[in-house]
Amino acid sequence: MRVRRQKDGYRQISVREANQGFSKLISRVEQGARFVVTKNSKAVARITPIEDAEAVKAARRKAARGRLEALMASGRKSDDGWTFKGARETLHDRDR
Repeated sequence: MRVRRQKDGYRQISVREANQGFSKLISRVEQGARFVVTKNSKAVARITPIEDAEAVKAARRKAARGRLEALMASGRKSDDGWTFKGARETLHDRDR
């Protein structure tokens, strides 16, 4: 299995190489390695440990919440015509 290292810490592997050495590839991922799979020299997929994927999801959720809170604080109207300026907890009235 011929693997090339990228600047971002991912290792690059072709679809053909990944297919031929899939069990070895998965073993390396279990040990923490991260791969970008290429087809015709173009990146087509990433193979990462589950923990990496969960961290990405958590970061995306945090960013989305930040954008929502900023939008809510601005008092800007939505496409549906509603406006809300206040805290998220007030909107959902969590004390009920």
